[in-house]
Amino acid sequence: MIIRSWPATWLLCLILTLPPLARTAQAHLTKYTGAEHSSTVAEIWIDKKRVTVRLEIGDLDQEAFADLFKDGASGQDQVYRELLLIGDDGTPLAGEVQVIERRPRTDRSTASQSTAVQTPGRAEVTYVEVVYDLGKHPAKLTLAPPTGMGSDEAAAEIGLIVYHEAIPVIDFQYLARPETLRLDWDDPWYSAFENVDLKRHHSAPLMTFLYVEPYEVRFEMLIRLKALASWMSLDVPIEKPIEADQQGRLREQIGRFLLQQSQVKIDGAKSRPLLDRVEFVRVTPRGIQSLDAAERLTFHTALVGVILAYVTPGPPQEVTVDWTHFDDQITSIPSTVIDPVSQLPYDVTPAQPTLRWTNMLEAYNYQVATIDAIAAQAANQLEIPLASVLLCLAAALIAGFGGYLALNGVYRIIAVGLIFVVAVGVGPFGRMMVRNPFAAPYQLPEVESLLILQGLLQNTYRAFDFRAENDVYDKLAVSAAGDLITDIYLQSRKRLVMEEQGGARAKVQDVQLLDAVQAGPPGKRQRFTFQCAWRITGTVNHWGHTHQRRNQYDAMITIQPIEQTWKIVALDIIEERRLP
Repeated sequence: MIIRSWPATWLLCLILTLPPLARTAQAHLTKYTGAEHSSTVAEIWIDKKRVTVRLEIGDLDQEAFADLFKDGASGQDQVYRELLLIGDDGTPLAGEVQVIERRPRTDRSTASQSTAVQTPGRAEVTYVEVVYDLGKHPAKLTLAPPTGMGSDEAAAEIGLIVYHEAIPVIDFQYLARPETLRLDWDDPWYSAFENVDLKRHHSAPLMTFLYVEPYEVRFEMLIRLKALASWMSLDVPIEKPIEADQQGRLREQIGRFLLQQSQVKIDGAKSRPLLDRVEFVRVTPRGIQSLDAAERLTFHTALVGVILAYVTPGPPQEVTVDWTHFDDQITSIPSTVIDPVSQLPYDVTPAQPTLRWTNMLEAYNYQVATIDAIAAQAANQLEIPLASVLLCLAAALIAGFGGYLALNGVYRIIAVGLIFVVAVGVGPFGRMMVRNPFAAPYQLPEVESLLILQGLLQNTYRAFDFRAENDVYDKLAVSAAGDLITDIYLQSRKRLVMEEQGGARAKVQDVQLLDAVQAGPPGKRQRFTFQCAWRITGTVNHWGHTHQRRNQYDAMITIQPIEQTWKIVALDIIEERRLP
């Protein structure tokens, strides 16, 4: 049976395009200007000994950077007029060209963009790397782009990003005119451009995010290790790299401390948190990314991400977070409160130390998605009034053999009549369903088949909205049978993990059944097998960002009524594809 007939398909497409869980899209908190896809991109890396400039020059800008390609340009002590670095004494720095070559443009798709985004027609660029040795630590550097004749405006479209000791000073921005960067050599976190428009989003030493979801509340923190050291004793080297074994001990120590410091109240009661995650992260143009243990980590540059989770039976009415840790550098904490329909920014200060969320979901007609059993109607069955049948048999026996019971004449007639009256009276009770041996095999109507499969798939993925393993198993049991529950639990958890987001588990927001073809005739007890294709959209929301994943599956799904409820009794994944 192929569910493709025109009237049914039209109706079902209309039904299935309605999202199973209404949500307002969450914006990525980093501001993207498009500068990362400029014709020319300049990455500038500043450390204690040198400045390294890495240019990807688009073909349209070759003329603006012409001096770099002249004979002898790769020699030492060259002052390149195309991208001047001017020290705090007003003298241009001299650099040495290390590399000039053609290569593919670096993919700089951001977390909010498809990885397929590329600058049209500019797949190949000229890569140039210039190194400037620093004899001293300048208090400031001025970056001057190539300009046109008699103009202060850049002669090329240049996207710029600058790192000081591996800390990004800005998000990607355009370098349209000379800009001055003030360098804080004691703490590169605070290096900044004089132009206040050139900055990075994650510039505060502490940022917090309060997520309120139907069945859990999460309080997330992005905090510098240096700031944590002012609140708690940390056994960590100040000037040396922090090794992998030290990182593990630090994460445990930080987790214990922040669990004890939790000041989250849900509906007025202080709640016990679960430590969801403690990890070292870094700020990048793609957002917040997890660090591998092998990556370089220092006391001055380390950034810690912490997530505390609180399980709730449903959406609370109020959530508050009281913050008490302020110091000379942390006087205002940028915070964001995020729920299924909105996200609002707040500043937590000593004067206003409480972050508060109040339930306004009903005002937006938000409905919590439920997991409901899908009723199965009895088909090809006969309903037998068992009590009435037994009484009628008893009456027949009395009528035929009443003489053996000393029931003769009128007494036998009265007894048989009374039994028949009782049999009629108990007819609605004690009824039993049996298979009709004369009926043809039951066929599911096309519309009903697709709605049953869609509902079972939605229920299965919604079960993972819950955090506790027992809750997930209980919800899976609504739509799956027997040992299959454990298989679905283990496989789905594995498939929903986003390794690129530090192992965070995606929550499925949308399930679309694309096709369903019945494989073979119906089996016994209304057992049906379908070859199905469906697509899921899952998101991971943390650190104020939304990361999306779309997967498509082809599988054989067998369904069957169990205790008057449709359930998945067999599932065999044929193919899994990750979609862009």
